[in-house]
Amino acid sequence: MAKTSAPLLSFGAKGQIGNAQVYSSWKGIPTARKYTVPSNPNSTEQQKTRGVFGYLNALWKLLPADAQAPWNAFITGKPLINRNAFISMNLPDMRGAANNNTFVGSPGNGGAVAPTAIALADAGGGTHHITVTMTVPTVPAGWTITDSQAVAVIQEDPNTSTIVTSYYGHSGDALGVVTINAAAGTWVVAGWFKFAKPDGSVAYGPSLTNHVVIA
Repeated sequence: MAKTSAPLLSFGAKGQIGNAQVYSSWKGIPTARKYTVPSNPNSTEQQKTRGVFGYLNALWKLLPADAQAPWNAFITGKPLINRNAFISMNLPDMRGAANNNTFVGSPGNGGAVAPTAIALADAGGGTHHITVTMTVPTVPAGWTITDSQAVAVIQEDPNTSTIVTSYYGHSGDALGVVTINAAAGTWVVAGWFKFAKPDGSVAYGPSLTNHVVIA
């Protein structure tokens, strides 16, 4: 790509000339480049990316503020948008996958630690409740766990899904046990801890993910 001065003596050329050159601007600077044939915008690989992108975008819109908070913390000081961070971290592993078992509910920030394990169970009794049990990790000196949080998303193919379902739950304590209301089906659950740091700031640990069948 080359910078131009008075391109075609027009001082503002833009667009394509035959199949030879393309004129445009970049950050206000007139530029010219060789014409190239665009790649197939509807290739199988691009369809996969668009499918998962649409799924994750719809899922993000369903998440309540408390479930989006870990992503807000993650982007602090970074040139990112919370939704874009959520999509970019989840998309690579889901793209072309048969399910959404790799779902990341929290990316972690500020040195916070993940649960050492996560176990899921049907609460039983026909209540359609998921019991999430996270093993509390070794907490950094001076840190305090203030909440145990989890998000459940219905297990499905993120490349083709058109209906997105999710539920959020938290316990308000450091015990690591969260109950989530959910319908019958197979659910993918991501769970994490919320921390208060010695300086008074908040941090969220990376999530762990598992899946469970609810009758």
